[in-house]
Amino acid sequence: MPDEVDYINEYLGRRYRRVCGCQGEKITVGDFVKLYPYGIFLITMSGHITCAINGTIYDTFDPSDRYVWDAYVVKE
Repeated sequence: MPDEVDYINEYLGRRYRRVCGCQGEKITVGDFVKLYPYGIFLITMSGHITCAINGTIYDTFDPSDRYVWDAYVVKE
């Protein structure tokens, strides 16, 4: 299915630079946006993807406590 995170990671990896392959690091989305306060990022996690723009998470719910799988910089 195109909405699976593995498919999305593969797609994003072909188009954008990965700045964090964090699956083994146990970093939360909230911590990630503190580490990268500037730029546009697409962040994947278990069963979900979110967007962070200049330190603000844009989503339908607050995923700041979920663990990051990968993060890609769309614009610095």
